[in-house]
Amino acid sequence: MKIADGVHLVASGRLGVSLTHPLDCNAYAVRCGGQYWLIDSGVGIETGLILAQLPEQAIGGLLLTHYHLDHSGGAAGLLLPPSL
Repeated sequence: MKIADGVHLVASGRLGVSLTHPLDCNAYAVRCGGQYWLIDSGVGIETGLILAQLPEQAIGGLLLTHYHLDHSGGAAGLLLPPSL
């Protein structure tokens, strides 16, 4: 969901607008040059829903605001390529 030019809400659970898994926090993608930096990663249960919200699949990095599960649980799943 586009918030402003270069800023997108990419995750939001039941306490937000229910874009992704109900336990996810609000997470954002912010455009930095040709890539997006993610701010928080959700719980990691349905990371594909977060990736589907990105306007492009170019993730430059991830900033975790703190280590609670709803903010950091999906970090590995978002930044590592899926296993074959």
